Amino acid sequence: MRTGDGRRNESRKHASSEGDSARLDGIKRSNRGNSNVTQAEAATQPMEAAGTVASPWVVRAPEISARDFVENHLKPRRPLVLTETLRDWPALGKFTPEFFRREFAERPVRIRGRNYRLGEVIAMQQASSAEQPAPYPCTLSDCAKLIPDVSPRFARSLPNRHTSPFMPKHVFDLVNHVEIFFGGPGGEFPYLHYDMLRMHAWIAQVYGEKEFTLYERGQEHLLYVNSERPWTST
Repeated sequence: MRTGDGRRNESRKHASSEGDSARLDGIKRSNRGNSNVTQAEAATQPMEAAGTVASPWVVRAPEISARDFVENHLKPRRPLVLTETLRDWPALGKFTPEFFRREFAERPVRIRGRNYRLGEVIAMQQASSAEQPAPYPCTLSDCAKLIPDVSPRFARSLPNRHTSPFMPKHVFDLVNHVEIFFGGPGGEFPYLHYDMLRMHAWIAQVYGEKEFTLYERGQEHLLYVNSERPWTST
C-alpha cells in the first residue's frame, strides 16, 4: 500500500517473508575483499580503500532511535530494514492473494493502457515467472477502508510533514491518495524513478518478498539524464 504521506506496501507472490523487505538471495561467491563473503552478502557491504569489507551497508534492526536514523541513515542515505515495526498491523497474515481475490476480485484496474479485473491480475501474478511476468505495476486505489489494517504508524515514519498545520494542503493534492501495489515474480517497474516532490517513501512489505537494486550514491547524474523529466530515468 502506498499513501501520499510516504507509506508503501506491496503484495507479491514470492515465498512468504512478512515484514522483511530487503532480503537478497544467492550463494555465488564474491572476491570483494573477503573470499568467504557470498555475492548476496557482498551486495550489502561497501568497499574500503584497502579492499576489505566494512560494516554492512544495508543495516537490519528491530528498531532504532530517531537520532540514529537521521544521522546514520537519512543524511548519508544508507539503507535500513526495520524488522519489527509492522508487528501490530492487522494486515500481516490478512493481506494475502486469497483475501484480495475474495474481497476485491471485481475491482477494475488499469495496467499500461489495458483494463483488467483485480482478481484476474492476481491469478496471473500467482502463475508469473521471470520468463513470463504478469502485468505490472498493478494498483488498487479504492481501498481507503483498509487503512486501519496498516495502522498504527510506526515511530520512524513520524513526524508526518503532510499533515503539518504549517503545510498548505494544496501542495500534496496530486499525491495524497492511497494505493495498494500488487506484483509477482518477474514484475518490475518500467523505469527508475523517485517520487514526486522528492518525498521519502517507506516500503512496508506485508506479503512475500521484494528484490531491490541499489545504486551507489553519487551516480544520480548518470541515472536521471532527462532534464524535462528529472525524476525518471527515461
